[in-house]
Amino acid sequence: MPDIQDHVAAAIARCESKPLPFVELDPDNRDIPRSAWSVTETGDYEADVTRGLVYAEALIQHSKRFGSFLGRGALEAVLQEVVLRGKVGPIEQGFLGRIAMAAIVASQN
Repeated sequence: MPDIQDHVAAAIARCESKPLPFVELDPDNRDIPRSAWSVTETGDYEADVTRGLVYAEALIQHSKRFGSFLGRGALEAVLQEVVLRGKVGPIEQGFLGRIAMAAIVASQN
């Protein structure tokens, strides 16, 4: 089984020419995001949590390399969609857990 770093590296590589894996683009105008958080659970809890971790790390690395996307803070856009949907599943748990870890580490530096 590939480790999480392999998944992150693959997600980052895809972001070189495509949007982040959880961003859905408008089919009529591929420059405009339709959704900042377009995810579907697989039903495999561990795999979905891992996917959330990978998505968070992809966002962190993408932001470091390319700056923000969506014309506002990427994290803000994702969190707004999660809150508006009113559901926190395993993908969101993994994503939020990794973002929280990054925030804790950053606050200690």
